[in-house]
Amino acid sequence: MQNKIVIGTANFDYRYGLKKNKLSKFNKNKIINFCINNKLRYFDTAIDYKLKKINLKKFKVISKIKLPKRNTSYFIQNLENIIQNELKKFNLKYFNSILIHQYNDLLKKNGKMYLDALNLLKKKGLIKKIGISIYSEKEIARTLKIFKPKIIQFPINIFNQNVLSKKMINFLKKKKILIQARSIFLQGLLLQQSLNNLDIKFNKEMKINFEKLKYFCNKKKISQLDLCVSFIKSKKFIDLITLGIENENQINEFIKSSKKKIKVNYLKFDIKNKNLTDPRKWKKKIIL
Repeated sequence: MQNKIVIGTANFDYRYGLKKNKLSKFNKNKIINFCINNKLRYFDTAIDYKLKKINLKKFKVISKIKLPKRNTSYFIQNLENIIQNELKKFNLKYFNSILIHQYNDLLKKNGKMYLDALNLLKKKGLIKKIGISIYSEKEIARTLKIFKPKIIQFPINIFNQNVLSKKMINFLKKKKILIQARSIFLQGLLLQQSLNNLDIKFNKEMKINFEKLKYFCNKKKISQLDLCVSFIKSKKFIDLITLGIENENQINEFIKSSKKKIKVNYLKFDIKNKNLTDPRKWKKKIIL
């Protein structure tokens, strides 16, 4: 599993996740050095993260990009400059992959122009692969009617298990399309000891499922991390696994956990209600 690890950078210079943590420069450098010393190859970022300068020369960098709500034509016309500035920021000559951040961007008025611009940058050698970040099988099926991505990124975790069907997975493998998992800890929720101290208002159904997971781990004497990692490990079709971490010790913990042998009926933890498993639909608590 170690060779599949992709380090997420959403919290490098931006308050991200349930705890809204942002990393210090010291921790960022320690993480990078750890990755170099342990031969981890990938970092995942997005232009929207607006990261500060950071040297990722030794890594394969996957970045996401989305169209702005306004002035899309101007944005597309200046896409090369935008990409060049991002490459300079990371001390790179090219991106290993650029992912279309939102499937709906392909359907917009300038969707074709946007895709054409990305393909032109690929021809110029600034991008090796063009892919897409999706939330459902319906989105990837519709994407495949527009273009063939070289990599797809989607959320999968023990609460959200069935984003892609076996038929779709087999198709993607046949076409040699890389599959990158994200949100494997559901923005860290699956590793929490309690939902009470979070800024998100979770309903009774989510609390019941969360307590069921906790009770199972306590009964089996395994950690929530071990359960979540063993689930991802069981999905052999996954090529890359994005980790959102706060320090290099958490990478080490993931690697150690991935070496453990745990047999579980994961299906009993699957939640069908997508309002619970999609962080975009979570409601923040109103604090008076």
